[in-house]
Amino acid sequence: MSRDSIKQFLLSEREKIAGLGEKLNFDGLSIAKEIQLSTETILVQLEISMDFEKNVCCPECFSFYDRTKMGHISKQCTSKFIQPFPSSIVKLGSLARKECGSLLFETDDKNDTSLQKPICTFTYQSLQKWLASHMWIPGFEKLLNAHNTHNSQADPKVISDIWHSKIWHTFKSSPHSKQAFTNRTGSWIFSLYVDWFNPFSKKGAAKYISIGSILLTCLNLPPSENHKEENMFLYAIIPGPKEPSLDQMYSILEPLVIGLPMLWNGIWFSNTHDFPQSRLIRVALLHLIADLPALHKVAGFVSHLANQFFSFCNITRVDINEIDLLKFETRTHANHISKANERLQLQTKKGQDQFVKSHGVWWSILDKLDYWRQIEFCGIDIMHCLILGDIKDYCISFLKVGHKGSSEASRTKSDQNAKSNRASNSRYSLRSQTATSTVLNLLPFTQGTDSLVPSDSSSDDNQYLNPMGDETPILKKDELGVLQKVIN
Repeated sequence: MSRDSIKQFLLSEREKIAGLGEKLNFDGLSIAKEIQLSTETILVQLEISMDFEKNVCCPECFSFYDRTKMGHISKQCTSKFIQPFPSSIVKLGSLARKECGSLLFETDDKNDTSLQKPICTFTYQSLQKWLASHMWIPGFEKLLNAHNTHNSQADPKVISDIWHSKIWHTFKSSPHSKQAFTNRTGSWIFSLYVDWFNPFSKKGAAKYISIGSILLTCLNLPPSENHKEENMFLYAIIPGPKEPSLDQMYSILEPLVIGLPMLWNGIWFSNTHDFPQSRLIRVALLHLIADLPALHKVAGFVSHLANQFFSFCNITRVDINEIDLLKFETRTHANHISKANERLQLQTKKGQDQFVKSHGVWWSILDKLDYWRQIEFCGIDIMHCLILGDIKDYCISFLKVGHKGSSEASRTKSDQNAKSNRASNSRYSLRSQTATSTVLNLLPFTQGTDSLVPSDSSSDDNQYLNPMGDETPILKKDELGVLQKVIN
């Protein structure tokens, strides 16, 4: 709930108690006044620790400034970046740099920044502190060992969770270690999830607003537990009003990533619920989950619309329809890191941009983790890949779902875009020109259908219309007949 929602709820409770006092003849008004409306005050009274780190954030480049040093922070962002000028520019030191210069505080007549309100703030949690608090929850540590029992009983031929994957059993804490990381007591694996969303309506100017969330999930927990709200670690909410750039993601993830090497080497916690005499905990980040744009932005790949659009191989857009696996030049971790470091050494923004365009590689802060492998550890989440990807594509392009109320012109444009996206001139096109292949493409959505041809379909040009009321036909009668025979 937002702070405003909490305040409104507490105000309504005040009114209820005051009204109840009048009916039952007790001093409800005095009791109601004791109910605090400030979230911070309530948390203190309940002795609930909400230990957040809060920094002043540059609204332009997302550089952070320690809020505890408010009086010593400049009014303008002092972060430096490479100027977008050609290499002929006179260098300042080894690189041509300039300060960001964006305002950090709301403008007023006060010179003391400790008394001013920041334009943008960035609030995040410490993973180490989150672990310390959760290890005092009864039963939590036992759940973290559930994977050991499960894997001993699992069918090796069945893969239904990351517990059954090869990486889970081969990932080691060092190249010389003989034991898998997950087999060591107190060694926990986390996944990182990044996504953006619109917090408001998608109408007018509000539809362009975007904020993000960064979540970590402990994969040692059973699948029935690891995605419960109480077991997920919300690192931060990325402030809007627009998605951060590749460079800005570096700043946003920096507080999280700089603490991971220490957790990787191991931290002793003085006491936990199951180990009152202290225990050693190790943590590794093994999986990045996101939709395609976010995954490329976080992992250090260029946009999926770029020439080298794929994160697993060096295929280019010219060969986007290639299906011969022997022609796929696989990306390697060593080459990726080498190219990323090479890009950092370039002395102008123009040079860096040209290098990225040629090689499809960008430096990511995750590359600071010695064990991180961006080629192997990244995956598209099911929601975006299947539900909002393949299924949505089928529904819009083949079933014509979602066209209700749209104009004929917009439907025509949508159909043209769909055909263009499928590269219809390619011999590997997903959509064949024959009715039979069109029907076969629809099979996943029609299994178990009893009757598809309308009873009154006497005319050869009769068409089965979208049940949502749209007059755009889904299939013609002859196509439906073929589909009926295939299903039968």
